[in-house]
Amino acid sequence: MHKKPFVIIGILILVISLYWITNSGYHLIYYDETLGYNQPTFGHGIPYYQIVLKFFFWLIMIFSGIGLIKSNKIGLIIGQIGISISGTICFIYVFLLTFRHINYSTNMVVNSMKHEMTFLEKWELIYSQPVKYWTLLGLIISILIMIRFRKFSNKTQAHNRVDRPVSKN
Repeated sequence: MHKKPFVIIGILILVISLYWITNSGYHLIYYDETLGYNQPTFGHGIPYYQIVLKFFFWLIMIFSGIGLIKSNKIGLIIGQIGISISGTICFIYVFLLTFRHINYSTNMVVNSMKHEMTFLEKWELIYSQPVKYWTLLGLIISILIMIRFRKFSNKTQAHNRVDRPVSKN
């Protein structure tokens, strides 16, 4: 495998991580005003520990992206360790988030009248966040598999090479 796909993946991880670390860092600093949401909402905010977890997740992903951009042996090890740690954090967070969202009701009460949520309301309020994080976890696992494949393919290519003397005829 060539270095180019890993450099492109590393750049994408770095750009996405920079955006999300800026977003979560903003909510981390101004938690009293934003309650963890981009738009003003009613009710309870996102718990502070979740914002701290998101911040550390994206911080680790930045280091993973830099390691993939380097794409040498040390860079791939840094990328693999970073992606493994962030993947573990993501798995635990998504697992807890999914169980919390399973218990949500699909009924809404507005002006003392109970009605069933539409599909779009269910998607926005219940299903979108777990699906987003399960997709992210799948991408993290696939990148980790690619890194492992790259490390093994580098070893086999070097050992299969045979230097033969050139015959003069």
